[in-house]
Formats: sequence, structure tokens, C-alpha cells
Amino acid sequence: EDRFESWLNDLKDSKSIPSNVVLCMTEDNMGNLWIGTGPYMGGLVKAIRANKAFIGVKPKADAVTIGENTVRSLATDRFGHLWVGTRGGAIRAYDNNGHILAEMAAIKLTDGTERRATAYSLMASHDDRLWVATKGDGVFVSEKEMGKDIKDMRFVAISKAAHWESRRTPEVDLAYSLAEDDNGNVWVATYGGGIVRLSI
Repeated sequence: EDRFESWLNDLKDSKSIPSNVVLCMTEDNMGNLWIGTGPYMGGLVKAIRANKAFIGVKPKADAVTIGENTVRSLATDRFGHLWVGTRGGAIRAYDNNGHILAEMAAIKLTDGTERRATAYSLMASHDDRLWVATKGDGVFVSEKEMGKDIKDMRFVAISKAAHWESRRTPEVDLAYSLAEDDNGNVWVATYGGGIVRLSI
């Protein structure tokens, strides 16, 4: 028999989930479930399945806007990093205990410029690159593997003219979600541009 069980915020219970607005979820290599919540009372949340409790982690304790603690995207890699993208434009790496390892206030490109954009989707690819899909600035991929110097990562902006396969010129600036297939192709869900495949 199918059965649904819900977990909701309870202001009287400090162990309840801090927000009922859940934007993303992922599981790390230790089996921990991580939840991205926001915008109100939101943040990064670790679920303790054994006793159905939740531990909240504020990406930015001294945040001045709700977007800085609204977790929009999550991804894990084989090195044990938990990657967190916030609505405020920051991308952070955490360990399995929720301790911050690295922080990027903006996406640093290999040409020396920066882009501050909301990461709507994060993905670790088979070659250990971090992919970032943004709402408004397109898709980026890390120049180096995620196991190497994550505190100074540089990204390459993907050229839609050179790489994207579609019957028409796709609009990938509004990229909402990323996925990789068994052949190493990256698929992008867009707002208004359909589904696009990247072969590199």
C-alpha cells in the first residue's frame, strides 16, 4: 500500500525542518540527505533519518537579504564535497558534517572576469568537473577537477554557437536543470528553449 509521510516546520520544535519551501535535495556519499530550503527561515538542512530530525545550516550567518540563505541547488562529487548554490549568487563547498570548505561569491572565469548569477542547477560530471546552470547567464563548467584546489576554481562559459545541438539556435541563457547521460553528453533544461544537448 502506498503511503505518504510529511515533515513540516513546527515553530515549537527546534528539530523540525526550518522551512516548508523545499527547492532541492541530494544525498552525499555517506548516505546523508541534504535539503535546500528558503526563502523564509531557509538555508541548508541535513536530515537525520534515524530520529526524523533536521539540522539547519545558514550559508551566511550575517545575511542581509533572504536570497543569501535561500539554497537553490545542490550537488555532490566523489571527493566528498557538497556543493551549494544560493539565490544570492554564491557557491559553497561543504564536508559531510556541514562545515564550509570553500566559498565563491561569484563565478570566476578563466579570462579574469566574474559572473554573479543564481545557480539553478549544479552537477558533478563523470570527469569530475563542476557544471553550473544559471538563470540569465547560461552554463559554466570548471576548468579543473573538483578534487584540485577548490578554493580557487575557475570556470569556462559554454559557447552555445560552438557546442549546442538543436534544430534551431537554442536559448540557453535561462538554464534551469542539468543531467549527464552514460555517454558523457550533458543535457540542459531551459526556460523557453526546450531541452538542449551538449556534446564536447
